Amino acid sequence: VSNSTLPGNKWTSLVERSWVKPEYVQSWVTVRVFAPGHKEKQQLSEYSLAHLVLFPFHALLVKGSLLRISPVVSSWTAVVLTLGAAVAFFPLLFLSKERVLRFPVEDVQNITTYMNSFCPFILGLYLSVSLGRWWALRTLGLQTVVDSLSNVYNFVVCHFPEPRHQLLRARVAHYSMLTVELMIRSAQSADNLADLVDFESLHALERKDLDLVPLKARAHAVVRWIFSLLHRAAKYDEVPPPQFVVVINELQRVSSGVSVVDMHRNTQLPFPYVQVISMLVQTSCVLLAAKGGITFAVAYHKQMYQTIAVEFVSSIAVPVMYYSLLAVAVVIEEPLGPDFLDFPMVDHMRDLKAKLGDMNPELHQVDARMEEVLVDMRNESKKFRTATMTFAMT
Repeated sequence: VSNSTLPGNKWTSLVERSWVKPEYVQSWVTVRVFAPGHKEKQQLSEYSLAHLVLFPFHALLVKGSLLRISPVVSSWTAVVLTLGAAVAFFPLLFLSKERVLRFPVEDVQNITTYMNSFCPFILGLYLSVSLGRWWALRTLGLQTVVDSLSNVYNFVVCHFPEPRHQLLRARVAHYSMLTVELMIRSAQSADNLADLVDFESLHALERKDLDLVPLKARAHAVVRWIFSLLHRAAKYDEVPPPQFVVVINELQRVSSGVSVVDMHRNTQLPFPYVQVISMLVQTSCVLLAAKGGITFAVAYHKQMYQTIAVEFVSSIAVPVMYYSLLAVAVVIEEPLGPDFLDFPMVDHMRDLKAKLGDMNPELHQVDARMEEVLVDMRNESKKFRTATMTFAMT
């Protein structure tokens, strides 16, 4: 399979020079990855579970940690503390001691306890559903696409191992990586393909064809390119149809995986459900601030300084936990983006490139050795058949 407008050596260089090796920055608890020349776009590749479990509070200063996951956590915690301080200092400044001591502290505490009794449960259920969607996107979407493309390439290497098939293998490897790249760009709503041409990850003629295809259908278009190439190659080399069915099934899984990614991105959780949970968290934090302020004012007049310390700590810790859980749900909603805690796609592209054996210089040596083994097996089989026929005739 060839194309007169595209020389074969150009395709090989495109595959070898595209999606270069990523770079890593390691700290005491995290390993960050980024593409060369894009250090400002770092993503979390992995973290040390032992260090994070043993030193969780030290990790608060690390990028991507609880306090740095989103500005929502710090801003809304500051709002709750400000409200609690206002509720606490207003009676101290403008009301007498007798009126402050008559405040219905127990009633306010009962309401706060009632709200906090089911708020963690509802919030935990919401976070569980969000994590389930996140993991399904990782396994049913991204992993399915990568594994199926690797299986297709294994078929190509086994059925088309000769040097005359080098262009075919190179183009299939290139289109496999291009499928994942376009799937990610569709999830990020990135319509421009000029940078891929500049980095020689996409040929100018390919870009001309893809510009005519809608953004969400570009990954599917490249899958059809792979199928078209392999269909012609299998027909030309007379590959048995039952064996080619394996490629059809794997390419169908690739298209299904791309569709799963689009479906998860375009299907959010019900709007009223998320709104109710957010209102529940906001109401619980406001009641907690009011309860903390009233308890602070009453405890100050009663000189119960231990109660003041407990209310101060709870007024900080509980809102931080609630808003952090909401922020986690927001962050994992779109894990295919370029943010720090999204899927490290540079790592996934590196893994896919490692599975494409046409970039391995030892591939053809392995094919040559395998061919020698097959020749020896055929010779031994001929000797066995000859000996069997001789024995039968005698």
